[in-house]
Parts: sequence; structure tokens; C-alpha cells
Amino acid sequence: MEYKDYYKILGVDKKASQEEIKKAYHKLARQYHPDLNPDNKKAEERFKEVNEAFEVLGDPENRKKYDTLGANWQQYQQFNSQGNPFEGFAYSTSSGPFSKEDSFFGGDVFSDFFQSFFGQERGNPQSRPEMRASLSITLEDAYKGGQKVITYKGKQYKVNLRPGIRQDQILVIKNVTGDTPNQIGDLKLKIKILPHNLFERNGNDLHCELPVDLYTAVLGGEVYLDFFDGKLKIPIAPGSQNAQSLRLRGKGMPTSEAGLPNGNLFVKLKVELPKNLSPEEKILWEQLRDLRTKVQV
Repeated sequence: MEYKDYYKILGVDKKASQEEIKKAYHKLARQYHPDLNPDNKKAEERFKEVNEAFEVLGDPENRKKYDTLGANWQQYQQFNSQGNPFEGFAYSTSSGPFSKEDSFFGGDVFSDFFQSFFGQERGNPQSRPEMRASLSITLEDAYKGGQKVITYKGKQYKVNLRPGIRQDQILVIKNVTGDTPNQIGDLKLKIKILPHNLFERNGNDLHCELPVDLYTAVLGGEVYLDFFDGKLKIPIAPGSQNAQSLRLRGKGMPTSEAGLPNGNLFVKLKVELPKNLSPEEKILWEQLRDLRTKVQV
């Protein structure tokens, strides 16, 4: 098993302050974040390493345990079936924005090294059974976050959703009762976001179509879009074309990840032609057509 030098991963000195560690983490997390490096496996692995390092060094209690471990690394390598000299080094509450219980990637994202020293997997696996379930939420729920209540094996549990939670993200509920009262373990809850009738999500960006009448498309104006947190005013420039796409920066899905902006909202204009013209309107359209023809000539 490879030893992880978390100080080296974050590029900080072993005597660095907690604030220096936090700043280094924020810088690297932004640099290697999957949203900024799509389909880049190397960046994804680097992001996981940085996240893991901050899970340890970003928490004073975990950092203290890790520093003690470093001085006794050779001792740990030599441990045998009689026991683990570092037994009891339990993983404490996450200090970073990405915890094992609320993983960006879903599932376990920590290395064997982390699991060995800070995980709870070294205990008796039969005493902590792993259970699985799914929770379906709306896209609006994912946008706003909040609290949900689920029922599992006849008991209710509260689930906290962060704004911007992702499809297939895994949440872990601790101390859940299983098939028998004596069976207490962790419930891995997979998030399923239901399709929306207007918005489609791509990463943290949102996409939708917006009907616009012909007159507003030609002359310009404003159109209002029913959004998750109220009416959203969309400015329409004069001469806007059908299928034209507008980008509204920061109006997409929120993100609680340090140093990263919210997603964008992309609005595709759907220009609607007038129907059932009256005789008077037809005359006006003919006059407009003749006028345009003269201008072009």
C-alpha cells in the first residue's frame, strides 16, 4: 500500500497553518475540478487526491492523527494479524466541501491508504452492514436543496440536500436499522433527479426553449421565464432569430464548491408566427412585404 504525503499533494509545508492549507486546497480544487476539465481522467484523479488530502489536513484532529502516523509509518508496515497499532484512528467529520458521505463522484473516492487509517472498514464488516436505496427528487429540489424525509424498513430518516446536488450522487445515512432491530448500519442513498418538462441539465448548466412572439423578436423587448426561484426577465434584442441561443451567466445550477461559479442558463428562442390573421392584418403584412421588397431593390 502506497503512503500518501498529503502535504506534498497540496504543495504546503508540514508547518503550514490551517488557513494556508485551506487556500492551497481551494486553488488546486478549482484548477482540477471536473467541471473545468471535462473528460480528463488525469485531472479527475488529481482532484480526488487534493480532496482526500484536505479531508485529512483540513481537520485539526485528522491532521494530528496523520502526523502521528507519519512518524510511525515503518511500525504500521510491519503490523500483522495480531492487530493494528493504529486501531481507533477513526475518521472524523469532514472539514471539506466534499465528504465521503456526500461525494461529488458518487461512491467511495478515497484511496486504500485513507480507508486503512481513517475509515471504519477495518472493523467487523458484519457489525456494520451496508444497505442501499434510491431517492427520487425533482430538478427544482436539486436546485434549491433542502430537507427530505425517507422511509426505510418502516422508519423515517431525514436527508439534507445541498443546492446543486447531482444525478447519481451518493448520500450516506448513518445508524440505519436493517432487517432486524440488532442490524444497524449505513444506508447508501443514490439520488435520482426526475426529468423536467422545461429545463434540461448538463453539468451545472441548464438549457431550455423560450417561446417569443414575432413582434418581440423583430422589435426587441422582454420576455419572462418561469424559473425555480420566481419570474426571470429575459432581454430580447431587436432582430433576434429563431433558434438563437442566449446565455445567462450564473443563472444555472448553484454550486457550494469553493471558488467555482454557478452554472449558466442557456435559453433557445422559439419564435412563434402569428396565426389566424384578420383581413386588416393581412393587408398590413402585405404592405410590410412590399416595403421590404422596395428597400431590398
